[in-house]
Amino acid sequence: MRTSLTSLIVAAGLLACASCTAPTARPDAGLDLSNQPEPVTVGQSYGLEMRLVAVQSEGGAVALALRRFQSIDTGIDPETTRRLQQSGLRVLAVPLDALTDAFASLRHTGPAQREWLGTMAFWTPIITGPELTDRYTRLDSGLVPFPPGRFRLLSRCWLVPNLDRARELGIARAALRLELVPQHLPAERRRLERLLEPSLENPVNEGQILDRLRLVCDLPEGHALVIVPEDPDVDWDDFSESSPQPRPQPTTPGPDPKVPPQIDALLPAGPAPEAESPPQPNPPAPAAPRFRSLGEQLLRRVGQVEQRLPDGNSIAVHRERSVIVVLTAHVPSQYKLVP
Repeated sequence: MRTSLTSLIVAAGLLACASCTAPTARPDAGLDLSNQPEPVTVGQSYGLEMRLVAVQSEGGAVALALRRFQSIDTGIDPETTRRLQQSGLRVLAVPLDALTDAFASLRHTGPAQREWLGTMAFWTPIITGPELTDRYTRLDSGLVPFPPGRFRLLSRCWLVPNLDRARELGIARAALRLELVPQHLPAERRRLERLLEPSLENPVNEGQILDRLRLVCDLPEGHALVIVPEDPDVDWDDFSESSPQPRPQPTTPGPDPKVPPQIDALLPAGPAPEAESPPQPNPPAPAAPRFRSLGEQLLRRVGQVEQRLPDGNSIAVHRERSVIVVLTAHVPSQYKLVP
């Protein structure tokens, strides 16, 4: 079990400390796979690669960029797809050669983070969200109360034979079978003995598994699986065609190839300088609170309006930001039981 992954805090991008200086929202050309270095591998060259892309998502920007891929088959059964969408997680299959253009219209808040996951025989935490602030969470089954804690995603994946055209080609091609499942991780205070002694506890036993939202698929050949947080009530087809202009910026590897990217670092709490508003005598009131979905609590930071001076004559706008998860498979051309 990769213990380094269990410490991944998606909250690092969604909730940074208020005293930190907020980085300027920086442009990004998207995911240009043509000029990227090979993923960092540890003893294996095949498996799963994850990229985390932080973007400004207000005004339907993500919908405008990605909705044209909604009709592409992901390999996930329709009922699971519906449950995930009603729980705030939209899963798309995007052609690899279209990723760059698809993300180019989005305003990125920093370079994309990359993590090489390889093959994982056992359930492994790959993304951990910020601390929950809502008492209830929207799932496909309705509003569900969760105790204090965090949501995270567990994953496992392995190579399987792809028998499509096997008779025609005379060989069985390889595919990567992926499983993902959300988990609620309670905010239990770690005891001293757990800090001093190595833990071999199964991550599955560390919190409530939301098994009805478990995703299983063979990653579509030539496509990336893209996971987007979204309000379940939002219809992507309702947005007008007015997407942001592309703003180029290179994609970079994560800070440490042994540690998954920190999503809290991708979505800092402070506003970008251009988001500041001029002095106003009557600053607008924040929107009425609502219960957010699992996907939104895991991968999105809501927009907020904040007074910056005691006299209330200056405000700052924290724009809505989301982390988009991009999963790509690296597989051999032929499946073999023995390498």
